[in-house]
Amino acid sequence: MSNLHVIATSPQTTNFVDLKAAVASVDAVLFIEDGVYFSQADDAMLNFATQRQFFLSEDLLARGLALRAEQEQLNYDGFVDLTTKHERCISWY
Repeated sequence: MSNLHVIATSPQTTNFVDLKAAVASVDAVLFIEDGVYFSQADDAMLNFATQRQFFLSEDLLARGLALRAEQEQLNYDGFVDLTTKHERCISWY
């Protein structure tokens, strides 16, 4: 069973202990809203069990943020596509 973890909180307000314990290697992580500030975080903050990590392009643009070369962004259509490919969607607010 794979899950999509949707993170909408900034790195400063996210519960890393619970989040990292909940993410499995088959899961995906999508950063939206203030969660896109993770794109600027150090690698230790982005060290999840899964390498499938995405940033919502519209929220990056709204906050004037750019991704590093190895980071992947997607738009709202991609967001919807991710939700259909995973059995559960877990929101972190």
